[in-house]
Amino acid sequence: MLEAQNGEEALDIFQNREEFLDLILLDLNMPRMGGLEFLKILKSNEKLKHIPVVI
Repeated sequence: MLEAQNGEEALDIFQNREEFLDLILLDLNMPRMGGLEFLKILKSNEKLKHIPVVI
């Protein structure tokens, strides 16, 4: 299990991993980069868009 305090930190985790996660639990109300902005970036990435997200 990995944990990020905000969307920017979560994106950093994905950039530094060779393996991807099976599921993302997402809070929409996060500091610096909110959940909706994170989700938009995640789903626009071909390598990451297949990961299911629970909001």
